[in-house]
Amino acid sequence: MEVLRVKLYQPFACYSLPFSFGVVNTYLLPPPSTIKGFIHSTAGVDRDYPIGLSIHGKIGGTTYELQKLIKFDRPASKSDKRRAGQPKLVGFGKSLLKSPTYVEVLTDVFLTLYIYFPPESSLLKEAFLVNLLEREFPSLGRAEDLARIVEEPRFVELQPLDDELTLKEFSYFRKETARELDLRGALYRLPLSYDGELAEKVGWRFFKKEDLLLAPPGQEVEPESENLLCDPDEERAVELIEIPAGYRHVLG
Repeated sequence: MEVLRVKLYQPFACYSLPFSFGVVNTYLLPPPSTIKGFIHSTAGVDRDYPIGLSIHGKIGGTTYELQKLIKFDRPASKSDKRRAGQPKLVGFGKSLLKSPTYVEVLTDVFLTLYIYFPPESSLLKEAFLVNLLEREFPSLGRAEDLARIVEEPRFVELQPLDDELTLKEFSYFRKETARELDLRGALYRLPLSYDGELAEKVGWRFFKKEDLLLAPPGQEVEPESENLLCDPDEERAVELIEIPAGYRHVLG
């Protein structure tokens, strides 16, 4: 199977966990929806395309930034006058609070992405590859988190995994695959893409999600799953996660 291998470096990055309270925490790797948004934004296309993704990476460490953010506040008691006059989020019974907040930030992030473009996504493939090489300041995650190319993107042929490999980086795997391989890690229900049909019916953006395991390096991967492939050049186990198209046209 032919896929595009893209290697990126980010000096700083935050892939924020939704609804984290007090401190804005980050995933150690960007979720599939973040990578999909990066690909479509870089390509500059005006519609949504399906793709397949495998996400791998390593980080140098973490630090914290102090930012003024608008967040959900704690429920206020009747005697708590400090929260009087705060704006309310209609329909949710929650107050909004603008205050200094610590944001967890990753440092020295190296990402390796494997992107499969099905035939119906050929226009996305061409536009992404051209603009990735020509854009001066592509960002991934927050607008300020620049993503630099560290190796020329190239198409590689993935092969069936037929031998044991050791994970050298953090990697995402489907929950079912992780169970087959007895992998350890953090299990997340991560967003893939917007549910276009539901959005058209109710007018809200809801994500389609899938349970993925973030596996840390150092674990052995056996060739026991039909879903696993291998990048023979880098001896990396790869599982492509299908990311469906959401909207027929990308909404602003």
